[in-house]
Amino acid sequence: MPYALIILAIVLIAIAFRQILSIHIGIWQIFSVGALALLFSQQITPLEAFYSIDWHIIFFLWGMFVVAELMERSGFIQQMLLRWFSGDKSRKRVAFITVFGMGLLSALFLNDTLAIIGVPLVLSMASMLRISPRLLLLGLAYAITIGSVMSPIGNPQNLLIGQDVPIKDPFLIFLVYLGPPTIISLWLLYCGLSYLLRREKITTEISRDRDIIIDPQQMILCKTALILIISMVAFNMVSSLLGLTLSVPLILIALIPAVLLLLSSSSRKDIFVSIDWSTLLFFISLFVMMEGVVKDPLVHAVFSHIGSMVNSSAKIMGLSLIGSQLISNVPLVAITLPILQQYSFTQVQYMALAAGSTLAGMLLIIGAASNIIIIQSAEKKGVAPFSSLDFFKYGLPLTALSFLIYWAYFWCSTLSVN
Repeated sequence: MPYALIILAIVLIAIAFRQILSIHIGIWQIFSVGALALLFSQQITPLEAFYSIDWHIIFFLWGMFVVAELMERSGFIQQMLLRWFSGDKSRKRVAFITVFGMGLLSALFLNDTLAIIGVPLVLSMASMLRISPRLLLLGLAYAITIGSVMSPIGNPQNLLIGQDVPIKDPFLIFLVYLGPPTIISLWLLYCGLSYLLRREKITTEISRDRDIIIDPQQMILCKTALILIISMVAFNMVSSLLGLTLSVPLILIALIPAVLLLLSSSSRKDIFVSIDWSTLLFFISLFVMMEGVVKDPLVHAVFSHIGSMVNSSAKIMGLSLIGSQLISNVPLVAITLPILQQYSFTQVQYMALAAGSTLAGMLLIIGAASNIIIIQSAEKKGVAPFSSLDFFKYGLPLTALSFLIYWAYFWCSTLSVN
């Protein structure tokens, strides 16, 4: 009997009813209970559960969360916001910052990191314009999903592809194949968000921002961490362009700045305690649950059959987009990569997998972990985020148009190669 699939179905149903019934329980808690249910039902052993966790991703996330916590604690985010809005506090500027600012940064700092950093930022912008934060939170969710497509460190599923697939120059390959359609899709989102914000009414329900507290020492550490991250990413890109084999491992891009921050900051204890441990537990539980699902003979047979059928970028994108709605995009890639590697995929096909599984995060909330992080972060700050219906209503046309943009670009790229 497929107990793992039954437990997964119960978890997904519980997440859906959580929002419908307004139950105050975290999504990470639901996944944790599901992972424990797999262990207690002996579907997997504790040792199998431990080895199922991709610790590279967990530590990469941990490092980025440390940097994100310092950015908020030091006042860096608030100061950046003030500079962006110097002399222009229009809704059009808000849309531009939300879409292009957060979207492009997600390619460098991981979309889950930008989900944490972005929530206080967009809440501040909504308060400044005296509008409901709902649209800006939706715009943030879509922007960091689209923007993260074009980088191997943009999201966890791209990290898996960048680490496990034999791509010689991952930063360059992702940028070449996914950069142009990503910019076009972000522009499309910017136009839509600008239009919706122009129609949004002024509200009196938004609370005033707290006084901005700038810590000069922490600010210096924060800027140093950002310079380190940008320098290591730039080094990898230049090394790829020059054909060199030297590169900084993806996990160290996050861990080196994080460790230096914790060693140098006087608030290291507070930073360590305050980072988003619940999201890390969510990912750990997710990996454990997917290990149980992957071991199911039915699941393995289905994915093996699908793997033998997909032979075009459009099919790969479509199947990964649909499949991610059922089990989320990170576990989908984790499950399919070992199977698909048996069929000698081309670089374009792996890029199609990255695009389809990532764009899936704009269709349903469960499609991407970053959506869940935004919801949890907003709720922690006492703000009611967007509903599942709102997310789907705006996400469906955006996903469909973005899908066509990426597919057309892959098709043109294939023609130019041939």
